[in-house]
Amino acid sequence: MRIRSVRCRSVPTFVGHACWMALLLSTGRFSSADEPAQVPVTRLIVHPAAEPTPALRYRLLPPFIDLAPGNAALVYTKICVEFATQQSAEAHERQEKIAGWLDLPIDQLPRAEVAQLLAAEDYRLDEADRGARMESCDWQLPIRGEEPWMVRLPEAQGMRNVARLVALRTRLLIVDRKYDEAIRSLQTGFAMARHIGQQPTIVSGLVGLAISSLMFHELDNLVQASDAPNLYWALMALPRPLVDMRVGIEQEQYWIDYGFPNLRGIAAANFTPDQWREQLLKVARTSASLLSLSDTPTVAPDVVATLFSIKTYTRAKQTLIAAGKTPAEVEAMPVAQVVLLVTLTDYERLRDENFKWSYVPFAQRGNGPRQANEKTQAAAREFVGYPFVALLGAVENASWAEVKSQRTLAAHIVVEAIRMHAATYGGRLPDRLNEITVVPVPVDPSTDQPFGYALRDNQALITSAAPPGFAAEHAALRFEVSLAKP
Repeated sequence: MRIRSVRCRSVPTFVGHACWMALLLSTGRFSSADEPAQVPVTRLIVHPAAEPTPALRYRLLPPFIDLAPGNAALVYTKICVEFATQQSAEAHERQEKIAGWLDLPIDQLPRAEVAQLLAAEDYRLDEADRGARMESCDWQLPIRGEEPWMVRLPEAQGMRNVARLVALRTRLLIVDRKYDEAIRSLQTGFAMARHIGQQPTIVSGLVGLAISSLMFHELDNLVQASDAPNLYWALMALPRPLVDMRVGIEQEQYWIDYGFPNLRGIAAANFTPDQWREQLLKVARTSASLLSLSDTPTVAPDVVATLFSIKTYTRAKQTLIAAGKTPAEVEAMPVAQVVLLVTLTDYERLRDENFKWSYVPFAQRGNGPRQANEKTQAAAREFVGYPFVALLGAVENASWAEVKSQRTLAAHIVVEAIRMHAATYGGRLPDRLNEITVVPVPVDPSTDQPFGYALRDNQALITSAAPPGFAAEHAALRFEVSLAKP
């Protein structure tokens, strides 16, 4: 039984600034001081299970031999378009019903009603299975055009709806003890998670991670079945990371370059004063929209640009002089040129201070990301690198979301190692993780150290603390594993 269920939350269908709310919901970087931290608990009652024969009999992604030529994105898009056309109250109620069923304990699933609904969705599920078994997935997003933050992502909502159907089908198959079919259904779900995560945006990566969470939830139901196969090698064969956030994080580094193409190579630009002014106005206009600086049409972009220049100009002149230009050279420059040159230089420095930590293994980052984030916040308060610096996303949160998913996978592998150990040693839980010798036990990816483990009252506790600065109720892990009575 899972005490805290996982549901794909609603996320924006734009790439833009609103996506950081989805990040905070997904990663739990902040928590309310009014609510006590409560670590989510996954409670599993499992049966000993030896390694299957052959060892790689089960897979949780479609095996290579099942893949066919084709672009999965075309199949998924067709399904998503069909969902998008269903905006009736009845369609919304059906989605809420599906989500509610997924939150129920599996033994409370209304089997007949679920089967009836899934029968009506056979076509979509068959198409999802087909897309999941295609060799490629190329979404062809126009992400390199101007204003990349305005690219729409209707696939995000559609894929979440399809994923719920796949998860519900998996659950019904588990109830019916059709475990091979349930595993094939999980293959579809995990493949969909990877495919939507291949879109070059952080939002898409988060949707992929949310879909994978749905599949892990159903995996918990499967491994608790009395005659469920051991899935240690199936889990071990999953790629790590399962959903790669790197492409979205790297795309995010170049938002300003795509959104303001005329500012590329600006240090060598030979604009007239009016052209410099126009560039500054465009920055003010776009930034005001993205950051909600202006709620009424009475605040014109030229006013925003003027206020920005007043706040920045004196410091910008000093910065250019400190960098080697003479006071006379700086005084001869248009105000907009001075402001933009220094603003972009400051932004690039602060951007790289934040993004560079995403390339360091999580367990080795220490306080680096947090210190970089504090510098960025302080800079924004002083209008250093502003407004560009205010558009920097929570890259630390995005990176943690990926590591958190890897930790979930590793914890499930530990559970299957425990089941295999119990099958080998007379139905006994190990006193310590290093007592397990039948298969390697993975370490906690968030620390590169063994998971916390304790044996209490015939219950194995697998734990991992929240990283410093992250809320325990979202970022800590606790599995409570018991062996079913013979």
